[in-house]
Amino acid sequence: MISYGEAFEKIRGVALSKGEGGLGGRGNRRSPKMLGLGDAIGKIVTDDLYARESLPSFDNSAMDGYALQSSLSSGATPEAPLEFTVMGSVAAGDVLIEKPAAGNYAVEIMTGAPLPEGHCFDAVVRVEDVLLCEGSTHKMFIRHPVKPGANIRRKGEDFKEGQILIPSGRKLVPTDVLALASLGVSDVPVRRLKVAVISTGKELVPHTQVTLEPGMIRNSTGPYLMAALEQVGVEAKFYGTVHDEPDRFISLMTSLLEEGPDVIITTGAVSVGKYDFILKGLNDLQARIHFHKVAIRPGKPILFAEFEHGPVCFGLPGNPVSTAVGFRFFVLPYLQAMLGENLNAPWKARLTHDFQKPEGLRCFMKARWHPSPEGSELTIVPGQASFMVSSLLDANAWAILPEEGKQLRKGDVVELVLL
Repeated sequence: MISYGEAFEKIRGVALSKGEGGLGGRGNRRSPKMLGLGDAIGKIVTDDLYARESLPSFDNSAMDGYALQSSLSSGATPEAPLEFTVMGSVAAGDVLIEKPAAGNYAVEIMTGAPLPEGHCFDAVVRVEDVLLCEGSTHKMFIRHPVKPGANIRRKGEDFKEGQILIPSGRKLVPTDVLALASLGVSDVPVRRLKVAVISTGKELVPHTQVTLEPGMIRNSTGPYLMAALEQVGVEAKFYGTVHDEPDRFISLMTSLLEEGPDVIITTGAVSVGKYDFILKGLNDLQARIHFHKVAIRPGKPILFAEFEHGPVCFGLPGNPVSTAVGFRFFVLPYLQAMLGENLNAPWKARLTHDFQKPEGLRCFMKARWHPSPEGSELTIVPGQASFMVSSLLDANAWAILPEEGKQLRKGDVVELVLL
């Protein structure tokens, strides 16, 4: 049995080596997949994305007002306002066809409308800064000089043609869509990371089954893993439940190795009982077992294996909370390393109560984090058994308790990650 720190370093090391060698079932880099902006959210961009044009693509007004030549406004004062003839109006989406005349002429302009071409208009005076001639829409007065470029959005001021918008290796987030959509990018190349999920246990029935036979339980960990993997942004597929049938497990794994996912996750059958066949099956398939059993609670029987030139396999314990811990603290760091992401550092908070823990085990406890005037506080909730899902609904964080010691005191600072 190894420590969590050793297991974590092993996971990250294997992930980084796989990432350098490329994604895919046999170590070949999986070709990127082109996805629409909505479908690509949460996935990793494989190539630098460049602006194919400038944005704005034309000089336009940042305000509702009047476009004019700034040099003609230099003598304006409140006591002696300068008169301009308003020769037209242009709204967003319009183009002024009439060529402005030379002299003290202005054009009424709306926010986003293109600056009229063919004249030296180089500024916009806000509508609230002019005086309009009563009874006439063709005369207006300005009382202060206008600076060149005032209230104008210049072509390329936001994005310049050829500049990098999204660098390779970045996870696409909704705010990126603002930039990409505004520049006409509809599809992006993303990295495909494929994960296969297998449940085990003859007692499992689909979670959709309404009536349970004696001894049966609904499969909750399969749907949980599929939901968690979707949130990460990988392509996940559920391959069903293997009952207590080692031969069927070998057959399914053989097919999966041909199919070539990047990660295989199993739940259950990973301890040392009569019907725990995952370890033996992986050995029979000549997988390299990096570790089996880690000094943690819950989830101690967890297993991590690797196929040469192929996927890795996480064998997670079947109890639902053990599965959740295995995903958050083992599978997720691996996926993030493969995708080139950094795992966020844990937060810290003070315990609100005394708590006893087992010596020598890194413990992941369901907890409730909340801010207070004295700083962040953390309460470990009742119901820590690995089968108890109800207490997860009361929690919003995992408390991470160190291996050392058996007793934590109120006020002790501990690490946490939010659920």
